[in-house]
Amino acid sequence: MGPMDQREVEALPEVVVATGEPLTAPASLVGSVDVVFPVSTEDESIDCAVVLRDVAPDGTFLNITEGIIRLSDAQLAGEITVALLPTAHTFLPGHRIRVDIAGAHFPTFARNEKTFTFTVTGPIEIRTREL
Repeated sequence: MGPMDQREVEALPEVVVATGEPLTAPASLVGSVDVVFPVSTEDESIDCAVVLRDVAPDGTFLNITEGIIRLSDAQLAGEITVALLPTAHTFLPGHRIRVDIAGAHFPTFARNEKTFTFTVTGPIEIRTREL
């Protein structure tokens, strides 16, 4: 986590990268953040790792927060929710909010030794939880 160049990671075919439009006003996230999205898979269990990023107008970006969830077959129906670590950050006008979704985020989180694939099948939503 922190400021490091992740362009090689984002270029991997197994990483879903969703970037919003440039903001016209400041947008603050304070506290707990969830990222919600639908997935499909034919595997018995998967990991979904999410990183929330602030993308500056020049294309550079900072990692803001992250989270991961390991799901079994019974939990894979419909939308999934990945709880990210609490944060306090203001996205400035002209910046974009980016969400990266992947099957791993090693070494920050332990690897799932199984082989699996999944597809994000719909919109990605960022939700804040009350403090």
